[in-house]
Amino acid sequence: MTFMPQYAESFSGQYLCPPTEYAPGSRQEPTTSSATMSAVSSANVNTGTFTAPASGNVLVTASFAADIGASSDLASFSLGTHGSVTPVCDDVTFGMPAYGTLYTPQFLVTGLTPGSTYNLDLLFSSPAGVALTLFVLGTESTTPSLAGAPVTMTVQQV
Repeated sequence: MTFMPQYAESFSGQYLCPPTEYAPGSRQEPTTSSATMSAVSSANVNTGTFTAPASGNVLVTASFAADIGASSDLASFSLGTHGSVTPVCDDVTFGMPAYGTLYTPQFLVTGLTPGSTYNLDLLFSSPAGVALTLFVLGTESTTPSLAGAPVTMTVQQV
């Protein structure tokens, strides 16, 4: 009996790298009041390295807890090349309540070079100039005492 080698096929929606998670044991609070995009934490909050699919398009999903200093002020998020603040996709801007809430923005990144490797940082800004803070925390407790959540990022082929 002869077996033919099986080749991995790429499917739309397939993860291109393992999901990343920044979940420190004590709460971290990356904050910005700048209207200019900056990395939330380039060393900790990024997609990890992935190879661009043949389409050159990926969908990146981020999940995090955030708070803005004044009710209904705007918050902006984007993605930038790792270690840079150069946006690689359209910004996502929305009004936020003045208390911590979970968010899951999605970013369609197009025009990547197929076969090239990338790593993207989560960027943030506060167009109105008020404090925008992420509450980053990763604990497993039966008696949680601080507001916060891990930051997770996934990259899917489209």
